[in-house]
Amino acid sequence: MIKLKIKQSGFAVIEVMTAVSVISFSMLGIFSLLIFNQKVYLDNKSKFTGIMLSQEGTELVRNVRDSNWLSGLAFNDGLNPGFIRINPVIPSQNIKNSILAVTGINDVNTILKDLNGVYRHDLGTDTIFSRVIKIENIDEPGGNAVDGLKVTSLVQWTYRNITRQHSTVVFLYDWRK
Repeated sequence: MIKLKIKQSGFAVIEVMTAVSVISFSMLGIFSLLIFNQKVYLDNKSKFTGIMLSQEGTELVRNVRDSNWLSGLAFNDGLNPGFIRINPVIPSQNIKNSILAVTGINDVNTILKDLNGVYRHDLGTDTIFSRVIKIENIDEPGGNAVDGLKVTSLVQWTYRNITRQHSTVVFLYDWRK
């Protein structure tokens, strides 16, 4: 009697389907991780931008105070109590000309626009950010003049249907008197 040996070569259908399933689930995990990382990156980018815009708001008020001192004016000239918005200006412009009174953070005039990487209220493409600056007088008891300002710069933005805010608070005093 003659025995024939039959060589089997290749993979069975079950083996191929198992290998494809394992590779598919691995790729699905990698792609979902990439998508999650992209969402976290964009969320952190908007948080960082919001924080920096809030800080910039207080620096703009400092700029007004310093320009007042250089002009020989009261430190708080043009910085009336209430809500305002201020645009960054080029050096040849007077920063006090860019101050506009607004009603609050939801005022349409508080929306920041992107103009070639510079955030302004008047020119450029609308962004997700709004900024308002709240000015409050600090009066010492029994004093006749304003001794300082409490400046709160509030930035609000909406990312993925979640509204977020960041505020920076500084106290500016008339230390020259």
